[in-house]
Amino acid sequence: MTLKKLLKPKSLRDLLFRIYVGIIAFSLIGLIIALAFPRKDAPKTPEDTKAVDKATYWSDENGTVAQDVRYLTDTHEFNFDFSDEYSEYGISPAPAKLSKNGWNLLLLNKKYILPTNYEMDLQFLTGTSVRLESVAAKAFDSMYIDALKSGLTLTAFSGYRNFESQRRLFEDKIYTLEVEAAQQYANGGYYDAQGNYVEPVKTEKKTIVNNAAKSVCPPGCSDHNAGLAVDIVSQSDDFSKSEEYKWLTENAHTFGFVLRYPAGKEKITGMDFQPYCWRFVGVNAAKEMKEKNLCLEEYVGGYLDRG
Repeated sequence: MTLKKLLKPKSLRDLLFRIYVGIIAFSLIGLIIALAFPRKDAPKTPEDTKAVDKATYWSDENGTVAQDVRYLTDTHEFNFDFSDEYSEYGISPAPAKLSKNGWNLLLLNKKYILPTNYEMDLQFLTGTSVRLESVAAKAFDSMYIDALKSGLTLTAFSGYRNFESQRRLFEDKIYTLEVEAAQQYANGGYYDAQGNYVEPVKTEKKTIVNNAAKSVCPPGCSDHNAGLAVDIVSQSDDFSKSEEYKWLTENAHTFGFVLRYPAGKEKITGMDFQPYCWRFVGVNAAKEMKEKNLCLEEYVGGYLDRG
């Protein structure tokens, strides 16, 4: 039997049967291909109505940039246990704007607080008891190895902190400033340049709390609470003058890390310059922030207002 006779239908019914079988066969082939090679979702824009999980968002999870982020506004499922703890002192953070596809650009500060039931995948940094969000941890390990090639050791001192640990740090800072203020008051007044005696003035608790918040974030307002910040130390008393700090300023962005509280940005971040605090934001975002000299508040601030 020739191939021509084999392919030639014997009747209209035979032709329709062959078409039906062909459709099923091609459908099965398409299904197998789809399962074997799943499609990655394209980047989302802030106007999109659906955010996607970080694991399926981007072939390079570190690639998220601010304009791709759509922040979630539905917060009824989250708990914000510490949001009003310091409200009488003028610190009343709103719920953080969350984004499943922009998780690495989460903004936390005195204005935004992380939900107490926020879930994250934590991982220990290699050879340490310090934990970071798993993607950030892998990026830090890579950065650590690269720094070793230059003869430098990036010693991670602090990573993820739970809310209670952050609260203790904040309260300790408040207490320290209260003691200093009390000592200054006890020392009496002073004479100004004109020789006039100036009576000592007690420092209000509100002023003390807000001064404390310039160096230690209130509970839930720290990037450490989300596992996205790491404090790095060295043998130098002044980390800003260390070789490790110099290396980080030149190379950290290639691994997705930026200096969280840079000098000259204090009025924007609300925090004092902290050369040791480095924040994971993703490679693309870190490169753009370094190129344009932007802090995290500047980089994502405009997108937070879109809601």
